[in-house]
Amino acid sequence: MFGKGEVRIHSSQDVAEVIEDITVVLSNKDADWDVRAKALVRLQNLVRACTVANEMDSFCAGLNKIKPFLAEQLQDPRSLMVKEAGHTIEVLCETMRESFDRFAEFFIPSCLHHTVNKVLAMSEPGHLAIQSIIETCTPDTSVPSFLTHFKSKNAAMRTRCMEYITA
Repeated sequence: MFGKGEVRIHSSQDVAEVIEDITVVLSNKDADWDVRAKALVRLQNLVRACTVANEMDSFCAGLNKIKPFLAEQLQDPRSLMVKEAGHTIEVLCETMRESFDRFAEFFIPSCLHHTVNKVLAMSEPGHLAIQSIIETCTPDTSVPSFLTHFKSKNAAMRTRCMEYITA
């Protein structure tokens, strides 16, 4: 949809440079949404390239820097941005597997926020991202976040949390 955004990794320095480029784009609230969407695609390709190049440790260090900006993309009012950010979290989960555990707790609240949205284009990306987190991460990573949201005044939120815990 937004181009291939291919990434070639030969060293941890390459990972750091690409992470920095993506961070600059995602942190710029004035950047066009299509530029930010391309940066998310590039992040998806970067995690895949790091797996192949055996540079996952470098990627995890960089993901710590990007994670607040990725979570912000989930809060964008454009359904396309939410969809791409949700898909990015899915790719991170599926590619990083157990390594994503330490990041999952950070992203669950942002994803949960969307699951109760009545607009399918906004709720589905959050739901799919949470399903990926549940499938790939250990339960002790995600269950505390869901239990915290049981206190929500929103009945739909409480219902969703129950669905995720019993899944």
